[in-house]
Amino acid sequence: NIKNNDDMCFKWSVLAKLFPVKEHPERVAHYYEHEKSFCDNGIEYPVKLCDVAKLEKLNKLSINVFGYEETKNKHELYPLYISNNRFQAVDLLYISEEVDGKTKGHYCLIKDFNKLMCFQSKHKARRFFCRRCFCSKESEEKLNEHSVLCSNNDFQKLVLPTGEVKNGKADNIVQFTNIKNKLMCPFIIYADFESILVELDSKVEAEGDESYTIK
Repeated sequence: NIKNNDDMCFKWSVLAKLFPVKEHPERVAHYYEHEKSFCDNGIEYPVKLCDVAKLEKLNKLSINVFGYEETKNKHELYPLYISNNRFQAVDLLYISEEVDGKTKGHYCLIKDFNKLMCFQSKHKARRFFCRRCFCSKESEEKLNEHSVLCSNNDFQKLVLPTGEVKNGKADNIVQFTNIKNKLMCPFIIYADFESILVELDSKVEAEGDESYTIK
Protein backbone atom coordinates (compact mmCIF):
# COMPACT_ATOMS: atom_id res chain seq x y z
CA ASN A 1 0.00 0.00 0.00
CA ILE A 2 1.62 3.24 -1.17
CA LYS A 3 1.40 5.94 1.50
CA ASN A 4 0.58 9.01 -0.57
CA ASN A 5 -1.19 12.25 0.35
CA ASP A 6 -2.55 13.01 -3.13
CA ASP A 7 -5.20 11.42 -5.37
CA MET A 8 -2.69 9.65 -7.62
CA CYS A 9 -2.59 6.30 -5.79
CA PHE A 10 -3.43 4.57 -9.10
CA LYS A 11 -0.26 5.89 -10.75
CA TRP A 12 1.98 5.15 -7.77
CA SER A 13 0.65 1.59 -7.51
CA VAL A 14 1.33 0.92 -11.19
CA LEU A 15 4.84 2.36 -10.90
CA ALA A 16 5.45 0.19 -7.83
CA LYS A 17 4.77 -2.83 -10.06
CA LEU A 18 6.94 -1.63 -12.93
CA PHE A 19 9.83 -0.45 -10.73
CA PRO A 20 9.85 -2.68 -7.62
CA VAL A 21 11.79 -1.61 -4.54
CA LYS A 22 13.13 -4.04 -1.95
CA GLU A 23 13.21 -1.74 1.09
CA HIS A 24 10.17 0.27 2.16
CA PRO A 25 8.20 -0.07 -1.09
CA GLU A 26 5.30 1.79 0.53
CA ARG A 27 7.20 5.10 0.39
CA VAL A 28 5.96 7.13 -2.54
CA ALA A 29 9.29 8.99 -2.83
CA HIS A 30 10.83 5.91 -4.49
CA TYR A 31 8.67 6.44 -7.57
CA TYR A 32 9.05 10.17 -8.20
CA GLU A 33 11.96 9.57 -10.58
CA HIS A 34 9.83 7.19 -12.67
CA GLU A 35 6.77 9.44 -12.84
CA LYS A 36 7.45 10.46 -16.44
CA SER A 37 7.44 6.77 -17.43
CA PHE A 38 3.70 6.66 -16.80
CA CYS A 39 1.60 8.37 -19.48
CA ASP A 40 -1.66 9.83 -18.17
CA ASN A 41 -2.48 12.50 -20.75
CA GLY A 42 -6.12 13.59 -20.50
CA ILE A 43 -6.77 11.55 -17.34
CA GLU A 44 -8.21 13.17 -14.24
CA TYR A 45 -7.36 11.99 -10.73
CA PRO A 46 -8.63 10.09 -8.84
CA VAL A 47 -8.81 7.58 -11.69
CA LYS A 48 -12.26 6.26 -12.57
CA LEU A 49 -12.87 2.69 -13.74
CA CYS A 50 -14.02 3.98 -17.12
CA ASP A 51 -10.55 5.49 -17.65
CA VAL A 52 -8.59 2.29 -16.97
CA ALA A 53 -8.86 1.14 -20.60
CA LYS A 54 -7.39 4.48 -21.77
CA LEU A 55 -4.43 4.14 -19.41
CA GLU A 56 -3.84 0.62 -20.68
CA LYS A 57 -3.51 1.82 -24.26
CA LEU A 58 -1.32 4.78 -23.32
CA ASN A 59 1.13 2.62 -21.37
CA LYS A 60 0.72 -0.78 -23.12
CA LEU A 61 -0.26 -2.57 -19.92
CA SER A 62 -2.87 -5.12 -18.88
CA ILE A 63 -4.47 -3.62 -15.79
CA ASN A 64 -6.90 -5.64 -13.68
CA VAL A 65 -8.92 -4.00 -10.89
CA PHE A 66 -10.59 -5.95 -8.09
CA GLY A 67 -13.04 -4.86 -5.44
CA TYR A 68 -13.15 -5.89 -1.80
CA GLU A 69 -16.17 -6.74 0.30
CA GLU A 70 -16.25 -7.58 3.98
CA THR A 71 -19.31 -9.38 5.35
CA LYS A 72 -20.01 -10.95 8.75
CA ASN A 73 -17.41 -13.71 8.67
CA LYS A 74 -16.04 -13.42 5.15
CA HIS A 75 -13.60 -11.30 3.19
CA GLU A 76 -14.25 -11.58 -0.51
CA LEU A 77 -12.76 -10.18 -3.70
CA TYR A 78 -14.66 -9.60 -6.92
CA PRO A 79 -13.58 -8.34 -10.37
CA LEU A 80 -14.31 -4.72 -11.30
CA TYR A 81 -12.29 -4.48 -14.50
CA ILE A 82 -10.40 -7.28 -16.26
CA SER A 83 -8.13 -6.50 -19.19
CA ASN A 84 -8.29 -8.25 -22.57
CA ASN A 85 -4.78 -7.12 -23.50
CA ARG A 86 -1.68 -9.32 -23.63
CA PHE A 87 0.82 -6.88 -22.14
CA GLN A 88 2.50 -6.92 -18.74
CA ALA A 89 -0.16 -7.54 -16.09
CA VAL A 90 -0.77 -5.15 -13.20
CA ASP A 91 -3.28 -6.20 -10.52
CA LEU A 92 -4.84 -3.50 -8.36
CA LEU A 93 -7.16 -3.65 -5.38
CA TYR A 94 -9.77 -0.90 -5.13
CA ILE A 95 -11.08 -0.15 -1.62
CA SER A 96 -13.90 2.33 -1.10
CA GLU A 97 -15.74 3.76 1.86
CA GLU A 98 -18.36 6.40 2.59
CA VAL A 99 -16.98 9.61 4.09
CA ASP A 100 -19.41 12.47 4.84
CA GLY A 101 -21.89 11.09 2.33
CA LYS A 102 -19.28 10.76 -0.42
CA THR A 103 -17.54 7.66 -1.73
CA LYS A 104 -13.79 7.77 -1.23
CA GLY A 105 -11.66 5.16 -2.99
CA HIS A 106 -8.06 4.02 -2.86
CA TYR A 107 -5.97 1.79 -5.17
CA CYS A 108 -3.43 -0.71 -3.80
CA LEU A 109 -0.96 -2.89 -5.67
CA ILE A 110 -1.52 -6.67 -5.54
CA LYS A 111 1.97 -8.17 -5.66
CA ASP A 112 0.86 -11.82 -5.90
CA PHE A 113 -2.74 -12.46 -6.92
CA ASN A 114 -2.54 -16.20 -6.17
CA LYS A 115 -1.36 -15.62 -2.60
CA LEU A 116 -4.10 -13.06 -2.03
CA MET A 117 -6.75 -15.51 -3.23
CA CYS A 118 -5.50 -18.52 -1.26
CA PHE A 119 -7.85 -17.78 1.64
CA GLN A 120 -10.80 -18.56 -0.64
CA SER A 121 -9.52 -22.06 -1.37
CA LYS A 122 -9.65 -25.13 0.89
CA HIS A 123 -6.59 -26.63 -0.81
CA LYS A 124 -3.38 -26.54 1.19
CA ALA A 125 -1.14 -26.79 -1.86
CA ARG A 126 -0.38 -23.80 -4.10
CA ARG A 127 -3.22 -22.90 -6.47
CA PHE A 128 -3.34 -20.72 -9.58
CA PHE A 129 -6.43 -18.52 -9.88
CA CYS A 130 -8.22 -17.22 -12.94
CA ARG A 131 -8.73 -13.46 -12.82
CA ARG A 132 -11.91 -13.62 -14.90
CA CYS A 133 -13.95 -16.19 -12.91
CA PHE A 134 -11.84 -16.80 -9.76
CA CYS A 135 -11.71 -20.58 -10.21
CA SER A 136 -8.40 -22.24 -9.30
CA LYS A 137 -6.16 -24.83 -10.97
CA GLU A 138 -3.36 -27.00 -9.65
CA SER A 139 -0.77 -25.75 -12.15
CA GLU A 140 -0.06 -22.74 -14.32
CA GLU A 141 -0.32 -24.94 -17.41
CA LYS A 142 -3.86 -25.97 -16.45
CA LEU A 143 -4.73 -22.34 -15.82
CA ASN A 144 -3.51 -21.35 -19.29
CA GLU A 145 -5.70 -24.06 -20.85
CA HIS A 146 -8.67 -22.77 -18.86
CA SER A 147 -7.96 -19.15 -19.84
CA VAL A 148 -8.33 -19.95 -23.54
CA LEU A 149 -12.02 -20.77 -22.99
CA CYS A 150 -12.67 -18.33 -20.16
CA SER A 151 -11.41 -15.36 -22.19
CA ASN A 152 -14.39 -15.80 -24.54
CA ASN A 153 -16.74 -14.82 -21.70
CA ASP A 154 -17.19 -11.63 -19.73
CA PHE A 155 -15.53 -11.55 -16.32
CA GLN A 156 -17.58 -12.71 -13.37
CA LYS A 157 -17.22 -14.35 -9.99
CA LEU A 158 -18.55 -17.88 -9.63
CA VAL A 159 -20.31 -18.56 -6.33
CA LEU A 160 -20.91 -22.22 -5.55
CA PRO A 161 -23.42 -23.48 -2.94
CA THR A 162 -21.96 -24.25 0.46
CA GLY A 163 -24.76 -26.31 2.02
CA GLU A 164 -25.73 -23.46 4.31
CA VAL A 165 -29.30 -23.80 5.59
CA LYS A 166 -31.53 -20.80 4.87
CA ASN A 167 -35.24 -20.72 5.67
CA GLY A 168 -35.11 -24.42 6.53
CA LYS A 169 -33.54 -25.43 3.18
CA ALA A 170 -29.94 -26.11 2.18
CA ASP A 171 -28.68 -23.93 -0.67
CA ASN A 172 -26.98 -26.90 -2.40
CA ILE A 173 -30.24 -28.80 -2.97
CA VAL A 174 -32.59 -27.93 -5.83
CA GLN A 175 -36.15 -29.26 -5.71
CA PHE A 176 -39.22 -28.79 -7.87
CA THR A 177 -41.92 -27.29 -5.65
CA ASN A 178 -44.41 -25.74 -8.08
CA ILE A 179 -46.62 -28.79 -8.38
CA LYS A 180 -49.49 -26.58 -9.52
CA ASN A 181 -47.60 -25.79 -12.74
CA LYS A 182 -47.36 -29.43 -13.83
CA LEU A 183 -49.41 -30.43 -16.89
CA MET A 184 -51.64 -33.48 -16.92
CA CYS A 185 -50.58 -36.12 -19.46
CA PRO A 186 -53.42 -37.06 -21.88
CA PHE A 187 -52.06 -40.59 -22.39
CA ILE A 188 -50.05 -43.06 -20.34
CA ILE A 189 -48.42 -46.03 -22.05
CA TYR A 190 -47.02 -49.06 -20.25
CA ALA A 191 -44.91 -51.35 -22.46
CA ASP A 192 -44.07 -54.92 -21.49
CA PHE A 193 -41.62 -56.17 -24.12
CA GLU A 194 -41.43 -59.65 -22.64
CA SER A 195 -45.01 -60.27 -23.82
CA ILE A 196 -43.98 -60.14 -27.50
CA LEU A 197 -41.02 -62.50 -27.30
CA VAL A 198 -41.29 -65.55 -29.59
CA GLU A 199 -41.05 -68.85 -27.80
CA LEU A 200 -37.97 -70.88 -28.74
CA ASP A 201 -38.23 -74.51 -29.79
CA SER A 202 -35.48 -75.70 -27.52
CA LYS A 203 -34.76 -78.02 -24.68
CA VAL A 204 -32.96 -77.46 -21.44
CA GLU A 205 -30.36 -79.87 -20.23
CA ALA A 206 -29.06 -79.80 -16.70
CA GLU A 207 -25.73 -81.01 -15.44
CA GLY A 208 -25.25 -80.83 -11.73
CA ASP A 209 -26.16 -77.42 -10.41
CA GLU A 210 -25.95 -75.65 -13.81
CA SER A 211 -28.40 -75.53 -16.71
CA TYR A 212 -28.26 -74.22 -20.29
CA THR A 213 -30.47 -73.93 -23.38
CA ILE A 214 -29.84 -75.67 -26.72
CA LYS A 215 -31.28 -73.71 -29.66
